[in-house]
Amino acid sequence: MTGKLKKQSLTPAISFAVQLRMLFIVLSFAAMFGFVLHAAWKIQIGKHEAMTKRASNQHVKEVEIPSPRGRILDRRGRVLAITGEGLSVVGRPKEAKDITTTAKILHEILGKPAGDIEYRLAANRHFVWIARHISQEQAERIKKRNLSGVEIAKEPRRYYPMGSLASHVLGFGNIDGVGLAGVERLKNEKLQGTKKVLPAIRDGRGRMLLPVFDENLGNGEDVKLTIDAVIQEQVEMALEQGVLTNKAKSGAAIVLSPHSGEVLAIANYPTFDSNVDRGDLDKMRNRVVADNFEIGSVMKPLIMAGALERGVIAPDQEFDLHNGKFEYAGKVFKDTYKDGVSGLSDIIKRSSNIGMIQVATRLGKKGMVAVIKDFGFGQKPGLGISGESRGRTLALKRMSNLDLATASFGYGGTMATPLQVATAYSAIANGGELLVPTLFSDGTKSSRKRIVSTANAKLLRGYMKTVFDRGAHRGSAASVIVDGYDAAGKTGTARKVDPSTRQYSDKLHVASFAGFAPAEDPRVVVVVMIDEPGGKSHSGSSVAGPIFASIVENSLRYLQVAGKDTSTTSIHQAKELEKIDAIDVEEVPVSETPTAFCAGVDFSELPLGAALNLAGEHGLTVETRGVGRVISAKTLVGGCELTFGNW
Repeated sequence: MTGKLKKQSLTPAISFAVQLRMLFIVLSFAAMFGFVLHAAWKIQIGKHEAMTKRASNQHVKEVEIPSPRGRILDRRGRVLAITGEGLSVVGRPKEAKDITTTAKILHEILGKPAGDIEYRLAANRHFVWIARHISQEQAERIKKRNLSGVEIAKEPRRYYPMGSLASHVLGFGNIDGVGLAGVERLKNEKLQGTKKVLPAIRDGRGRMLLPVFDENLGNGEDVKLTIDAVIQEQVEMALEQGVLTNKAKSGAAIVLSPHSGEVLAIANYPTFDSNVDRGDLDKMRNRVVADNFEIGSVMKPLIMAGALERGVIAPDQEFDLHNGKFEYAGKVFKDTYKDGVSGLSDIIKRSSNIGMIQVATRLGKKGMVAVIKDFGFGQKPGLGISGESRGRTLALKRMSNLDLATASFGYGGTMATPLQVATAYSAIANGGELLVPTLFSDGTKSSRKRIVSTANAKLLRGYMKTVFDRGAHRGSAASVIVDGYDAAGKTGTARKVDPSTRQYSDKLHVASFAGFAPAEDPRVVVVVMIDEPGGKSHSGSSVAGPIFASIVENSLRYLQVAGKDTSTTSIHQAKELEKIDAIDVEEVPVSETPTAFCAGVDFSELPLGAALNLAGEHGLTVETRGVGRVISAKTLVGGCELTFGNW
């Protein structure tokens, strides 16, 4: 063989059809990869914001968190209201087992109906409230039972460390911390601060975990009142004793600073504790600002001041009192005393209706209406607290001659609140200026309007001082003894209208006493009103007078106002008040041991809520300082001062 052999390939030839199929497969994979790559880009980059939001919705829920509510303080910085740690029972229905047994156990501990608890635990929800704001003891009992689907949660809770003290002023809020009454409502926005929306993490089961911490959340602002806790306590004690002693329906009292218009105390009896007692509307009524009554003879100095100011009578004016019996406008009027010709001072001193009727005729109907309006009756005093009443006055066109006469001694259709009377009396006490009363110690000065000259105001203070004169020519308040101080004031005894007959009753009365002290340089104005006294007497001097005297004495000694007498009794009472005022003094003796004992009770390391609950169980009033857990305790008169911090 001379020709060369042709070399053959060892690799089989690939047909054109096979090559097409391979190309299709490669392109398909490339397309799929491109699609996946595009989808990934779209999710990661193009739809990043939307997908992040979707994921967040699945795992993070936005929760509105209120700022910790601000404190309410008295004029010296004592805490009257504070937000602390509260304990509540929550249910996780998705995790609960044997809910019937669980409900029975919780019923025994909490006192709530077992059926209601079982209904909540059977709900198709991740979270339910079972009980809000329970005691430390209840929480411990529940924890020991280790109930499935039941947890103890911590949440903010409003506390009033001094119990019922000034409760009608402070008011209260709802369970979520929104103010509903009193200062809590009036200053709710300031106390509440700014609400923030924070993210709260949810786990795979949908359970809410803790909100993400935000250190910029901030607190609500504190509110400082003009109320003085020590004076407030003394007024409440005196009022309660007076109401109970005289078997009265209720009572109200107010202490006002006549030169600044600052309210030092507002007290009502019956009263209530904002911590626990919010069901009785009668107890919760702030009678000082809301209840109108015909003030009786308490009106006389005001009408006389208005008549002097208008020049219709003169300081040396005398009137014939007709031996205590006088006919006017078809009606016979009688006085307690059978006096003859008397000056203006004696008309006030002896509380003569007949003398005041003659002053009223000089003043006239138009003048009477003007004087009543000048002293603030028929209009809100301007304190701003909820329930504040404007009172009631008789319109000029409806005033008869009989109305003119009776208006001069506190009837005639004029009705007023104790707050209005205190504001009106402040104008006599401070030299003739009607002030707008204030409840807040924020540096704002009360607006004022002159309604009586300085000279005429001084005359009236002198007239009102004689009301306390004793002896043969005694004043209408001769039985009222203000120990250590010269006071000026006026008694009031007014008959009430019987609702069933719509006529003035011989059995239903309002006893009142209004005045100020010291008479020459007044520091406090005090008004006391006792509704329907049921004891041996119903007169203002016998019923309200002793309460007035007690309040004046204790208030002035506490304020360290020099008196005309320094008897042993006065010094002793002053020292007792100094002890009470030690609430705000650092030098009170304290135990040297590191534990926080007070009045035999161990408060060591307790959080605020538990400490206040424990104090309440032992009947102790508590003053608090700082935040955290109890690190020290000081014994005070009737209570404890607890300091909170970190051990």
